[in-house]
Amino acid sequence: PGDTIELAPGSHWPSPGDLVIGASGTPEHWIRIRGSEACRSVLDLGRRGELRIEGSYLAIENLDIVKGVGNNLHIAPSGADVSHVVVRGCTIRDLAAGPGAAIKINPNNARGTGVRRLWIDGNDLSESIENAVVDGVGASEVVVRGNFIHDNNGSGVFFKGGSSSILIDGNVVARI
Repeated sequence: PGDTIELAPGSHWPSPGDLVIGASGTPEHWIRIRGSEACRSVLDLGRRGELRIEGSYLAIENLDIVKGVGNNLHIAPSGADVSHVVVRGCTIRDLAAGPGAAIKINPNNARGTGVRRLWIDGNDLSESIENAVVDGVGASEVVVRGNFIHDNNGSGVFFKGGSSSILIDGNVVARI
């Protein structure tokens, strides 16, 4: 809790498979994962997996996330509920293989854990495969605000499967 991980400018390739962030911050000490402010940092998933968020009190900021498989960014619990996640100022695009979303949000029904209190704010989101750019299932208390959502053959944003208290506001949607 309280740590900031800042990626250097340029492209970064994680090892094969999903890159999983399972650690959680606390209400007073969030974990921040961000790209360099000097120049864009690119997390190139290289057709090997997705960036998976399984922890709470996390902020993902100023990062390009590209070429995932299944999804680019997947917010879903493996054990406990996931809550208080912020995705801000990111470019999430160019899904390599799917079907999948730029951002996928879903509970873990087998464990009875959920996802709530998410903020998806001020991002550039595009190019999912056979899915919405933002696909939420069973999520609650989610804000999708001020994003540029574009260039997709499927839907722009949808929430389904028992989702509740969702605010979709002030987004620019083009070429959907």
